[in-house]
Amino acid sequence: MQQNGQESEAAGPDRTFDLFTGPAWQCDLLITLLGDAGIAAFRTEYANIYGTTPIFDANCRTCVMESDREAAEEVLRRYFENQEQPTEEQMR
Repeated sequence: MQQNGQESEAAGPDRTFDLFTGPAWQCDLLITLLGDAGIAAFRTEYANIYGTTPIFDANCRTCVMESDREAAEEVLRRYFENQEQPTEEQMR
């Protein structure tokens, strides 16, 4: 998790925060989960500098406002916890 801009700049509630970087489908899923929690989020995509053909598996970033950072990090933590593979006992 990394904040936009230079480290020397003071964080403010109107700044954006890069919450997650990953495949587009995960960013979209996370945006949905954040929206369900009442947190506005958006996705930014990396530009394809090698031509006009889109890169569908390229990483994207899910961004939220700095003022929503703590709540968004909690949603992200729960998302990752739910991604863990179930044990054999849980599968029974």
